Amino acid sequence: MPLDRLYLQDRAVQASDDSTFIVQLPRTGVISALGLGVRITNGATAGEEVIEDALDRIEVLANGSVPLYSVTGRVLYALNALWLRRRPPRLRTEAASAVQESWYLIPFGYYLGDREHALDLGRYASVELRVRYSPTIAATAFATGTTTFSVLAYYFDPARGGAAPSGHVRAVEVSAWTTAASGEQQVLIPNEFDLLGLLLYQREVATAFDTNIVRVRLLERIGGREFFNRRAADLASENHEELGLSAIERGIALRADAGLLNTDVNYLEDIDVSPVFDVSDANGTVFTNPRSIAGDQVNIAVNQLADAAADTHVTLSTTRRTIRWVAVGRGLPHAVYIPLSYWGVWGSAYPARQRDQLALMVEQGGAGGDARVIALQAAA
Repeated sequence: MPLDRLYLQDRAVQASDDSTFIVQLPRTGVISALGLGVRITNGATAGEEVIEDALDRIEVLANGSVPLYSVTGRVLYALNALWLRRRPPRLRTEAASAVQESWYLIPFGYYLGDREHALDLGRYASVELRVRYSPTIAATAFATGTTTFSVLAYYFDPARGGAAPSGHVRAVEVSAWTTAASGEQQVLIPNEFDLLGLLLYQREVATAFDTNIVRVRLLERIGGREFFNRRAADLASENHEELGLSAIERGIALRADAGLLNTDVNYLEDIDVSPVFDVSDANGTVFTNPRSIAGDQVNIAVNQLADAAADTHVTLSTTRRTIRWVAVGRGLPHAVYIPLSYWGVWGSAYPARQRDQLALMVEQGGAGGDARVIALQAAA
């Protein structure tokens, strides 16, 4: 059966800078995925905030209150990297008054066009997409009144017939906390649906992922048999190898010397920073290089070679310079995935409905990280 594509919203401009964007989905049909496009214009000086930080919560709700999908902007980005096996499309630029763009998928199956695993709208009285957003409004962040949303439905037309799907993927946040300097955080995983896997997200600026999250364990119940035990760093490598991930980020920075760039790349292996400049510039030739690296954050050295008339040959640039950058690492952005099924095999899901609640034990090693656990469930 062919997969149709329908705009539900096409670059709808939001008058408010702090609100909830709501779109009602059709009453009938089968949704394979929703596409969510976000565009926000940078401030007059620069755009140092990324779109993911402006998206507080993305939810698909049935009957007004039943969550079918509920995550933050940063977690949605990590889930897209898991689902696509690469980073989702986004134009990340800090150029003054430029438009940043991101495009996300909210999938209800294993792939676009997965007819067997999709969201059957006819099962509910109503289904709606809600996006809670609050971009920072400042000269170095975003400009007021410039947030726009596009929503695209990838759906199967009910008029063309076809069997009802056997279920859909449900992604919901089950726990959120701030990491402590030591000790284990215990998270009980709901057992109302069988489990496809768990995503553990954690981010603290300028701090390596496995500094705050050292090890993860799964117990069949509190105090029960342990059946999964991994160091966080090893799990990130395992994810990268087994899932065939591509962990490449790129963008355009606008920074002076000692500018800090957050790359969103776990276990940063390579970083290239290249200045964009005109050799006729009064400040002469510009040189850039990484000065230091902490976690996913890079401190950029920006030097300029003065023109021939100047007495001082090399100075540190106090002027913001346009810098193109590419970062390469491994794993998911600020996250690790704990597989509880074979990808694409619905029947291999962990039988949570027949068991006691799973206990996820997260060993911590550093305080201050934003940690979240997302359950990927086989909702039938």
